[in-house]
Amino acid sequence: MNSINNGRIHLHIDIESTAGDEILAELGKIYEQEHVLVYDTHKQKLIRLSELPSSPLPNLFTKGKKLKGSPFQNLLKNLSSSVLKKHKGHLNWIDTQKIPSDTAAIHGHFQPDLFKGVLENCFLSVIFREPLERAVAQFMEWKHAKGNVHWRVDIPFQSNMTFKEFSFLPELKNFQFNSLGDTRLGDFDLIGVTECLEGFLMQLHGEEPNRTTTHSNQGRIPESKYKKLGITDDFKKEFKEFNLKDYDLYSLSKEFIGFCG
Repeated sequence: MNSINNGRIHLHIDIESTAGDEILAELGKIYEQEHVLVYDTHKQKLIRLSELPSSPLPNLFTKGKKLKGSPFQNLLKNLSSSVLKKHKGHLNWIDTQKIPSDTAAIHGHFQPDLFKGVLENCFLSVIFREPLERAVAQFMEWKHAKGNVHWRVDIPFQSNMTFKEFSFLPELKNFQFNSLGDTRLGDFDLIGVTECLEGFLMQLHGEEPNRTTTHSNQGRIPESKYKKLGITDDFKKEFKEFNLKDYDLYSLSKEFIGFCG
């Protein structure tokens, strides 16, 4: 087991449309799948990563592959959909107030204080994404899944909803900032940003990142996609004002990690 957490239970706060799949894959390799719990926002319960129905993750972990770009990238996003419905009576759901003693890590869309009073002195990690880029990725995911997503907020699907209408929904305002609850940035043990994901993964494995190997611009969205969605300079200004806390958080997080320009 990786020594980066010094034996503390590792809580990774997965903010929607950041790098959840990649991080979950790494947690499975570091701690072993049976010791990693995944939070289901619909059921508000946990399940062992090793028990995910028809999970393709074992092969990916064994071969050291990443989930990004694989046909299984949306596995967790469909956790409460038809796959789980078929296996409804065969899954061992775990109550958030009764964490098994062999738990090494917990991953999912939850605020850190979900386990307050249950777990003490946890190792906290989180990854942030440039706010507009994250909103675009979230919108694309929502459209592709026709609203059948696995988020901490429920956005009823409307096929004719524009990106601007979507991005200015009240429940999506400062989404990353609100995902932290009462936890401050300084309370986290490990912070990352998507465009320097490689450096974050190196730190997960106890390695020291540097500027030459970590600025990989992971997950960048092409400008052509922005234009297609009607994103203009005026829109960007309005969006930034609407999500000022997210922008401040993102900027501060890059200062915290130091190795990402």
